[in-house]
Amino acid sequence: MINYILEKVNHDCLDLQNVLDFACDHDFLDVVTLLFEKTDHKKLDVKKAMNILCDKWDYYNSENKHESMIKHILEKVNHDFLDLQNVLDHACLFELVDVVTLLLEKTDHKKLDVKKAMNILCDKWDYYNDEENKHERIIKHILEKVNHDFLDLQNVLDHACLFELVDVVTLLLEKTDHKKLDVKKAMNILCDEWDYYNDEENKHERIIKHILEKVNHDCLDLQNVLDHACLFEFVDVVTLLLKKQTIKKLDVKKSNEHTI
Repeated sequence: MINYILEKVNHDCLDLQNVLDFACDHDFLDVVTLLFEKTDHKKLDVKKAMNILCDKWDYYNSENKHESMIKHILEKVNHDFLDLQNVLDHACLFELVDVVTLLLEKTDHKKLDVKKAMNILCDKWDYYNDEENKHERIIKHILEKVNHDFLDLQNVLDHACLFELVDVVTLLLEKTDHKKLDVKKAMNILCDEWDYYNDEENKHERIIKHILEKVNHDCLDLQNVLDHACLFEFVDVVTLLLKKQTIKKLDVKKSNEHTI
């Protein structure tokens, strides 16, 4: 009905802003598309409409139209008319991969507080509602596209260790000066806060091994790692530690008690 009226009636007789706001509030993709095709964007407060789209979205009542609408607006409207920070924060909070990708491709990163958005991504993640592994994909994409000086890399590393995001840990250790990271803290998070019953792919041991292979051991609490490895019988980790000639620095007797 709305589309029919828009197609048949002179737009000067309509409150197009009200129509746009309503369409964004209810995810009417066809209405939004038609309005942008037929209306001078300068006559519309698209920033207001986009903020309605982001701020009033019902996460549990979507048919994937939501992300399509945001992408459509970003592709059709001059970005100077939009609150891009609000859009990026929203996209990170709800893991809208295509929106994050589009924003980072088309926007000067200096105009965005990507650190804030990345921290939202890490700190407010719903671990149990990530069926498509979109979370790790977005973090990796931001790390690959954004200058690391704009990010809180320690928060990202701690988060990646806590939730065993193997690719994120790998990427960070490859692309970042380890001296800028408190890897000891991250490794201790990995060991001390591990959910034994939720490690279906043996990612935990792989991350520990990777850190041991890539990071200077003087930067790690090796005793904590060895105790943890003995407690949970990580043969490869114990083997790696003992091969690296760190025995004199370790209380192997203490660690052995964890296995008894």
